[in-house]
Amino acid sequence: MGRFIEFCLQHKLIVYLLTFFILFAGIASIFTFKRELMPKRNYPWITVNVSGASIPAEEMEDKVTNPVEKEIHSLSNIKNYQSTTTPGNAQVRVEAEDGKGEQVKQDIEAAVNRLRNTFPKTVKTVTVVQEGNQATEVLMSLALSGKELPVLYNLSKTDFTSRLEAIEGVKKVEVSNTNVANKIQVTFKPDQLAAYKMTPKDIVDQLQESNVKQAIGTLKNRSFNTVVEVDNAYKTVEQINSVFIKTPVGNVPLSNLAVTEDMRGKKKDAIFRYNGEDYVQLFLTKTEGSDIIRTSDKVKEEIEKINKESNGKYKMTVSVDFASYIKPSINNLSRDLTLGGLLAIIILLIFLRNWRVTLVISTTLPVSIMMTFIGMKFGGYNIDMVTLISLSLSTGLIVDAAIVVLESIYHLREKGHTLRDAIKQGVKEVMTPVLTSQLTIIVVFVPLVLSNLGGTGFKPIMMTIAFTITVAILASTVAALLFVPVFSNSFLQKDKQMHQEAEGRASGVTNFFVNLTALALRHRIITMILAGCLFAGALMISPMVQMSSINDIDENHVYASVKLQSGETLESALSKTLQIERDFKKIPEIKDLYITTDKQSLGIDMNLIEIKERKRPKEEILYE
Repeated sequence: MGRFIEFCLQHKLIVYLLTFFILFAGIASIFTFKRELMPKRNYPWITVNVSGASIPAEEMEDKVTNPVEKEIHSLSNIKNYQSTTTPGNAQVRVEAEDGKGEQVKQDIEAAVNRLRNTFPKTVKTVTVVQEGNQATEVLMSLALSGKELPVLYNLSKTDFTSRLEAIEGVKKVEVSNTNVANKIQVTFKPDQLAAYKMTPKDIVDQLQESNVKQAIGTLKNRSFNTVVEVDNAYKTVEQINSVFIKTPVGNVPLSNLAVTEDMRGKKKDAIFRYNGEDYVQLFLTKTEGSDIIRTSDKVKEEIEKINKESNGKYKMTVSVDFASYIKPSINNLSRDLTLGGLLAIIILLIFLRNWRVTLVISTTLPVSIMMTFIGMKFGGYNIDMVTLISLSLSTGLIVDAAIVVLESIYHLREKGHTLRDAIKQGVKEVMTPVLTSQLTIIVVFVPLVLSNLGGTGFKPIMMTIAFTITVAILASTVAALLFVPVFSNSFLQKDKQMHQEAEGRASGVTNFFVNLTALALRHRIITMILAGCLFAGALMISPMVQMSSINDIDENHVYASVKLQSGETLESALSKTLQIERDFKKIPEIKDLYITTDKQSLGIDMNLIEIKERKRPKEEILYE
């Protein structure tokens, strides 16, 4: 190690060039990181869903479920699979081998796409979903409020869905129809079906055949072409009622066989309210690898355009923005790193009372941080909740090794050693303790990876924590053993050499801790009893420590849920919703109030005014 230190001291230019390269590469890595809510997890569960109008269960099983199961049976890396078939829907759940979920999903997608043309023509939706990764794709929830729910629903399904999905980074927009019915309901009369010797399927097939809207060709003109379209689609309830159905006893109108009811605009299974108005809910997911914050900002820009075009007829707002959970975490990490560096600098100034020594740590700290970011980039990691927590945990560890090495060098300088000799001897004396302590910290995180804590789904999270902290520890070790000696040789050149007698002039802080240590050693039994009391006291007050969740990260968002009594109707739930609206309007800090109600529960999302505008903390508002 002495030869290596001597080489570095003789070729300081190489070390400084390496320093600038690390800083440049680290800053470049920061700007290329994708910001996500959670790391992607390779869950082993894949679900295939196929839906197709009112196809009988027997036909769905014969033409959809069985062919899909046959294809899945021929694939590798599959533990087991099971299927459920109901009228109009087939579902196959597959469990892959550990770590093979993503690969199996791709194989199943390819197999299902090959079968797609053999499915019944009325099959409308075919999806292959890897369960558990929804948290990595969620982007935000939107509310479109106004007076006419059916109009809002249709606008959302047509115009707004296409506009929002056209934004870079947006994968899909799903419009919830839980609270608004947008259909014509046909209820068959069993006695009439028996009298006319008909089945529901016979009638449905005839209705589908007559409800046609199809292009049949193109009319060519000199300067343009016109699409020729046959439009026999149903447009009114009366038109549907008057459709003649062929039966064994003659043609009869549908009204003789069924009751047709217009359900459009009627409350369905839930009630959604935004600041006293009904609204339609839209869920947005993002594409894999897209930046959640950048995508969220683009969506908000499009929302502003939509609201300007509305002329007050409707309003689109953001009820839940998942990017708001990671923004505070990034700010908190920046704050923690800054505070950690400042505290290290202040402590060195207090104990060593030498600004040149402090300058060495001030230079080494950013190099360690940038090496950590470079390691994360090479490891394929991004900025998400898990990596941010890991970096926060390792903030204090980054400067430990550098301080130990620097203090050893400084101590030898106080004894009268030359600077170069103090550097070589100081690093040599503490190298083994530094490497041992750093390796001990790394080994602590090995069980997180090997124990399979939390199951297969949580293994990527544990891997992320272990990898991020390990890289931070390794970066701090390299900085302590490579950069601290070189920086010390440069910054301490003009520092006055201290002699042996300097040891007698210890600072007041040093004297205090020396005397405290001596006192503890003289009264060992009392010290042990005091330590035991402190440990017991910590255990006693641990239940009083306030627990928090991911919802507490966003200081401007509050979520609450209320479980209703069994037997509630939608009407009685609505009355409770209106009462909550009246009560919550009295709280001045609430800017937006979103309430979702069904027969079982109430969900309340509250967006508060900005924290700088609030006179009370969030906890006090929640208590009210």
